[in-house]
Amino acid sequence: MLCLAVVVVWGATERWTLIGHGPTSDEISLLKWRGWEWIFRDTVNRWHPPLYRMSFTSWLEPAEALSSARHVSLLAGLLTIVMVWALARGLTKSRILALAAALGMAALPHHMLFSVMFRPYAVMLMLMCAHLLCLSRWIQPDPPRWAPWAVGLTATVLPQIHYLALPWLALTAVGTTALLRPSWRTLIPYLGAPLVLLPLFEHITGNMGSTTPTSPDWGTLTEHLFGMGLRSKSTLPGAQEFWPIGIVATAATTARWRWLSAPGRVTVIGTLSMLAAITWAAGEHRFTPSTKLLIAPMLWAMIAALPQVIPGRWTMTRSVRWLVAVVLGWVTADALQHRLNYHSNNASPSDQIVNFIRAAPERFPTDHAIRFRVSSHLEIARYMMGRGVFRATELDDGCPTNRCMNIDGRLWLVDPGDDYTGASVLVLKRAKTPPQLPPHCTHAEQEKDLPRFAICSAKPEPSE
Repeated sequence: MLCLAVVVVWGATERWTLIGHGPTSDEISLLKWRGWEWIFRDTVNRWHPPLYRMSFTSWLEPAEALSSARHVSLLAGLLTIVMVWALARGLTKSRILALAAALGMAALPHHMLFSVMFRPYAVMLMLMCAHLLCLSRWIQPDPPRWAPWAVGLTATVLPQIHYLALPWLALTAVGTTALLRPSWRTLIPYLGAPLVLLPLFEHITGNMGSTTPTSPDWGTLTEHLFGMGLRSKSTLPGAQEFWPIGIVATAATTARWRWLSAPGRVTVIGTLSMLAAITWAAGEHRFTPSTKLLIAPMLWAMIAALPQVIPGRWTMTRSVRWLVAVVLGWVTADALQHRLNYHSNNASPSDQIVNFIRAAPERFPTDHAIRFRVSSHLEIARYMMGRGVFRATELDDGCPTNRCMNIDGRLWLVDPGDDYTGASVLVLKRAKTPPQLPPHCTHAEQEKDLPRFAICSAKPEPSE
């Protein structure tokens, strides 16, 4: 337990250094609040159920809600590390391998990111792990009385944190009933999950109907399912090819079904259910960093169990167990080292925009408008300048649309099409190489902790 405490404290320390990052547009969208009647009509409900958001925004001012929600995510992230240890412990019966799984979760870059954001994913991961742990206790021959109530409570709350929990719960419930506890009573604790979503059914179906289902590229999907986001991190060369280990671990552990204890079988069912749910989500919508993270708690437990599911004598297994623990420790240490070095030398995208917004009034002449290519940057500027989180109902002076605001005579606007004719500072989208600019714009020298931007002169009047 002392080693686990060290891992948790280490994870807390590294996350705490990131918790004060600049607000993102996704966080700002969750800060919107116009009363109890409005929240059930809010279009954001198409993607995020209201319970998680209104737990903060209904009684706190936006800045306080943002800070409180980030601290809740931090706490949920740390509890998830502990629960991953418990899942791996139930699967492997080994403290060393369980500790390796907890270490992997603690050092996972995407988990660090969402553990310091006002987004539902850290809380969702914590509740998913808690649900599997409670379910493991309930299917035992002599379960405690609280177990079915805990299963029902976590199942009911999870879809109110994120809708993707609903298909995961359905598959987990059916799998548990068919393979572990063949009784219709097993499904009773799960009935609350769809019932609490009835008021939001129209929003959910509207979200599903707003996109055209696609057939995802299976190679990309496979990496997406098992890579936990490590492949996308160019700063982690040692971990980019880690995803095949997840495939091997999942296949090998599932193949040893008869060897597994009841908690281990629950973990396998939960893993396969989430793989199916993410595959469906990828076809309905798109790949996102958040969906890459959802499989991570179960996948780390699977990877930790890999040496035990390899057939061989006990002496060989013990050696392989130590080898896997060392490899996992090396990969997570490598991930942490590279990630921390990256953060120390590169501001996050949201911090870059915040730094630019703070510097703009003193840095650029007042006759230069600030033009953004994407609306999310203007949302951050509006929040940072005390204009709130909603668009203005009336146009500011000189603004062509409501995607614009006038601050002390300077226009801040979204202009993806270069329609603005006055002198301006153009904030560019993120790209590995500088994009091409209109003839009247010049790239500014790339500066540390600032996004790429260009200085644009006023367009000449067309000759008659």
